[in-house]
Amino acid sequence: MKELVKNFSSQLSKNNIRGCFGIPGSGMSLSMIDELEKKGIPFYLTNFEGSASLMAAIHGKISNSIGLSISIKGPGLTNSIPGIAASWFESLPLIHAAESHNFGSGRHFSHKRLNQKNLSSEITKGSFYLNDNLEDVSKIIDHSKSETPGPILIQMQSKLKGNSFPKRLDKLIHKRDRIAIKLLSESRKPILILGSLASRKLNNDYINSIKIPVFSTASSKGVFNEFKENSAGIYTGVGLDLSPEYNIIKNSDLVIGVGLCPKEVLSVKKFPCDSINFQSVFIKGTDKFKFNSIVHIKNFEEYMDLAKHKVWAKKELKSIFSKLNDHLLRSFLPANIFEMFNNLTTNRIRAVFDTGFFCTIGEHIWKSKSDDLCLMSGNGRYMGTSIPMAIGASLAETNIPHVVFMGDGGIGMYLSEISIAVNNNLPILFILLSDGGFASIRKSAISNKLTQNPLLVDNDWPKIFESFNISSYKCNDLVSVENIVSQWLKNTQPLFIEINFDSKKYLSMVDNLR
Repeated sequence: MKELVKNFSSQLSKNNIRGCFGIPGSGMSLSMIDELEKKGIPFYLTNFEGSASLMAAIHGKISNSIGLSISIKGPGLTNSIPGIAASWFESLPLIHAAESHNFGSGRHFSHKRLNQKNLSSEITKGSFYLNDNLEDVSKIIDHSKSETPGPILIQMQSKLKGNSFPKRLDKLIHKRDRIAIKLLSESRKPILILGSLASRKLNNDYINSIKIPVFSTASSKGVFNEFKENSAGIYTGVGLDLSPEYNIIKNSDLVIGVGLCPKEVLSVKKFPCDSINFQSVFIKGTDKFKFNSIVHIKNFEEYMDLAKHKVWAKKELKSIFSKLNDHLLRSFLPANIFEMFNNLTTNRIRAVFDTGFFCTIGEHIWKSKSDDLCLMSGNGRYMGTSIPMAIGASLAETNIPHVVFMGDGGIGMYLSEISIAVNNNLPILFILLSDGGFASIRKSAISNKLTQNPLLVDNDWPKIFESFNISSYKCNDLVSVENIVSQWLKNTQPLFIEINFDSKKYLSMVDNLR
């Protein structure tokens, strides 16, 4: 067993693993942590396995590596499921190594026993066994990173078993397409919608040289610099009157998608004009967009050269964003906070969003220069993920400020993990955007005349954060927030601000937007 763990750890080190997260047991997981530490790979002890797997995935993303988390068998793996699931939704490569009973062992070995492969099958790309084949680790990592990326379970056991790897997840797209060339050549008002595939497969400089209106899905926010005048913001498929997508797409004559797929939008529907999509693999459900043509992503620059300089909609975009800002900034609401950060001169601030009404506003108002500077549960809309995501990102890149935006619902789920931020003196500003309840659900309760009692909260969060030795503030106006943030940027360390908003105005801030 010792040699097995030693070989496994050595291969992980050779494959650029930068850190490991989790809660070990006394068996192979602890031995593995010991071997990794000998190779200079740090282990971060978390308070809950579910946050460890998500921290690991984000740490891997920011460090340009792959996430690695670890747990004991049975309950340990079960506790890891939330983070593994979040990584699955967001297409993050992750290896989760869980201790395991030996395959084929008798049923009398039942302590903490469950079918770990079946448990994880819906939210992983596969389950593999730890063995002495040194090539397997590289194959597992390649499989996790291959399109579409996602988590993989490794079952750590002492009895060797071979692994079989799929040659290909989906049928690749190889054809050149005359229809796409014709549409791109003849279009006068094309738009581009970037999915997360763009951040994985395309050259960033090329993307930012494009002059036509450029949208992105929430999961690819920042792939195209949102401070550029032809940035059209977020595409969700459900934008209402105030949204750029509602106003721009109806006047377009060609929609160009990059990895546009059902997973990354809130509604799949046929576009009101011709459309093409650049893909790497076939994805189920993509046909519901009714694309005229699907082209392999490797041909993107060659094809896009036919349309990238067809400038239009500059005045329209400026007018749309002006109206949107007027609507969202007229009262003291989360949009004012996001706009304040947009106007800061600091070159790099990483924003991490939890999910809720404030996130909907943040998608439209917060501007990001690159996709690694804006993290959110763009696909899963997974409440509570912001704290572990921010900690994982900050541990990977400690030299830039991180700002976490949370709501009343998501703040408490992984709160114990802020101790890691304190112990490592991470440059994280935790901001609670509070209306005193679960706004998105309350709105539905009010509309349907249902009880609001379970949706109202009243916690003394500053006191709770101060118990972790984090300085905390309560604010009710923009000037107070500006002063605190200004001072924090001079000496970035863990800090908490609770910002309270008028609940009625908060409930209506997404009206006519989504």
